[in-house]
Amino acid sequence: MVELAANIYLETSLDGLNLGLIRTAKGLIAIDLPGTAAAAEAWAYQIHQRYRMPLRAIILTDAHPDRIFAGPWFTAPVIGHDWTAVTLAAYRKRPPPLLQERLQATRSSAEETLPQIEISFSQRLALLIGSTELLLEHRPGPTPGNLVVRLPAEGILFAGDLVQAAGPDPARLLPEVDVGQWQHSLIQLADSLQPADRLITSRGAPADQTAAVAFAHDLAQLGQMDS
Repeated sequence: MVELAANIYLETSLDGLNLGLIRTAKGLIAIDLPGTAAAAEAWAYQIHQRYRMPLRAIILTDAHPDRIFAGPWFTAPVIGHDWTAVTLAAYRKRPPPLLQERLQATRSSAEETLPQIEISFSQRLALLIGSTELLLEHRPGPTPGNLVVRLPAEGILFAGDLVQAAGPDPARLLPEVDVGQWQHSLIQLADSLQPADRLITSRGAPADQTAAVAFAHDLAQLGQMDS
């Protein structure tokens, strides 16, 4: 686990996915969850062993199966965008194929495994937990419900799959993806960042605002291929 700043951590060793953890005076805040039962159990155990503090909240940057495996290990209130809340409720009744495969591998059900969002928002949500300020902003991209988590005092932003280290894979794009809207989100994000700010994507090393600009360029090329 890497300490990005005082009490802000990045876990990179579980299924190649970046997971965030914030330690506050009121408890821990998790940003995204693993995508398998084994990784979720390992992550929960690591958190408990290291910090011995309650998990106060879970923030999901989107509803992709890679980051929604809660199981019995993560029971804190879950925060996400309105679209993500609706989508996860639908997944609990009828999981998509990728998620269904993972559930079958562990002989678990979607209702037992998937988190249920208790706090949702449409555009922006400001949180103050202890002395830690978090700003959650809706930035539609790979899903209509993508959000980013901004820690303004520390100059750190968790972007999830909104910004990706590799170029966009057309095979992984959801039918409802609006590439133009995704590009707009990226430009807005890049404009909001300072050069020294650290941008945490769903995979790979911490980046900066240039990564958002570069990925917007990649999406533009994808749009040209589709036109």
